[in-house]
Amino acid sequence: MQHGIIAYVKRNSSRLQEICNAILPTDDEIQTAFEEQADPGAEDLLQESMVWLQWLMFDGDPDEMLQRLELMNVGQRAVCGFMWSHNDIAYRCRTCESDPTCAICVPCFGNGNHKDHDYSVIYTGGGCCDCGDETAWKRSGFCSKHKGAEQIQPLQEDVAKTVGPVLDYLFCHWKNSLLLAESNHQNGPILEDNAAEPETVADVLTSAVVGMLLEFCKCSESLLSFVSGRLCYEVDLLDVLVRAERFLSLDVVPKLHELFLKLIGDPFFKYEFAKVFLKYYPTVVNEALKESADAIIRKHPLVSSFSVQIFTVPTLTPRLVKEMDLLTMLFECLSKIFSSCSGQDHQLQVSKWENLDETTQRVVEDIRFVMSLSKIPKYITCERRDIYTSWMKLLAFVQGMTPQKREISIHIEEENENMHMPFALGHSIANIHALLLSGAFSTDDESDSTIKKQDIDEHDSLRQSKVGRLSQENSVSSVTSRGTSSDHEIKAVEGNADGVSVLTSISWLIFECLRAIDYWLKSSNTLGLPTLNLPTSRTSNTSGSNFFRLKRKPSKFRK
Repeated sequence: MQHGIIAYVKRNSSRLQEICNAILPTDDEIQTAFEEQADPGAEDLLQESMVWLQWLMFDGDPDEMLQRLELMNVGQRAVCGFMWSHNDIAYRCRTCESDPTCAICVPCFGNGNHKDHDYSVIYTGGGCCDCGDETAWKRSGFCSKHKGAEQIQPLQEDVAKTVGPVLDYLFCHWKNSLLLAESNHQNGPILEDNAAEPETVADVLTSAVVGMLLEFCKCSESLLSFVSGRLCYEVDLLDVLVRAERFLSLDVVPKLHELFLKLIGDPFFKYEFAKVFLKYYPTVVNEALKESADAIIRKHPLVSSFSVQIFTVPTLTPRLVKEMDLLTMLFECLSKIFSSCSGQDHQLQVSKWENLDETTQRVVEDIRFVMSLSKIPKYITCERRDIYTSWMKLLAFVQGMTPQKREISIHIEEENENMHMPFALGHSIANIHALLLSGAFSTDDESDSTIKKQDIDEHDSLRQSKVGRLSQENSVSSVTSRGTSSDHEIKAVEGNADGVSVLTSISWLIFECLRAIDYWLKSSNTLGLPTLNLPTSRTSNTSGSNFFRLKRKPSKFRK
């Protein structure tokens, strides 16, 4: 029967969508399948539909085609991508890793050469093996079975011609089902009483589609890359898939996130996924603030699970900072958290903040991930000094938070169980602060300090690395800057003592820090901080302190 349908479609290609629509069950049929003792059940009904669609995709028996594709990829896997469960054993290698978040599985470690390397055994909390990913692991540390993303070959043209149209229809149908379920979840039921629940239909459809796509990923990286491209080209599908954890069942969401982890091995998909992820990130933080509970970030784990996958990639993160204003988004999230947890004096209060500690640490840690890439602090110094100002505004919230005062009368009856939280936050902030300062104290030429970009219009240009190398020819100097033109000049200012020189970036930063401290001290002598808007660097600001008696240009330095 399947061969008859294939022959019919070949003769009537214009009716492919009609055939696919007849194969997929309607919402009412799915609802009927959920009734007691229904045969087949809803899941079986969708699984059977996926099999029929695969016959159309592969122009024949799908099992035979998938086996053929798998044989073509034997010994040629580009990236391992093995998925870890909680407390699985893995290896870190400080000699090979790009950053401390990278690790490889036991088989890949055994099949690689790590003689005399600085390695250790760890227990994982999830994630996937980085072997073969040149943005996470040195090529010299790859195992014998994984040789990098350039190993991925395009899907055969004859297979692509038959798989593509069916996938396009399926993805469009899937998207519409998810959008209806999302609308129903947000606005309440809008259908008749006997109609199928959109969330229920979206659940079983997502489970079936994701299960099929995961099988594709196992068989062939070429098919995986093809699927990821088609998924990105379906307008709004990736957006609603990222948001789907908010309305799909807890049984389906982990499978969907597993699919994401598989697909981000493709450079083009990872870049597109990252852009959607950045739009979704503030939504989770805002909901946590609305509920004033860390339970939200645990209920919606995509942010916690994937930020490390996105914000630690040296070829991707700098582009997100420049093109998507990533740091501004993270700073705004942190500012909202601090504002909601501060008192009338605009200082952070642990009593308000204790329920958002996990959310706060997530955002702070993500900022640290971004700032740990050496290009970012240099880029901020050269192109975005307004970020320094934003950072100092955030520091105003933690300046003097939860002071520990000596009790000289009756001892407190109960210890504060959250007294460690400000110290942990202070430690994390100090780490970020040191990274920010590294950019100001960098002596690299400006041409080496700015973030380069690569033309992303061509899919093939992205395939050569995880997301695409940054072109040495293109710079961000043409982008409108938020600072003054003089702020972009990194040149030495000669001091008057023994030829000591100070970069203008350092003198500028010292001046801005002293100006902020002066403002904080002035405000502390009043009833509180009336506003967190620091005066501009050109604004005259006299106060009771002596900081502004210092000249902006250092006049003398002593050894």
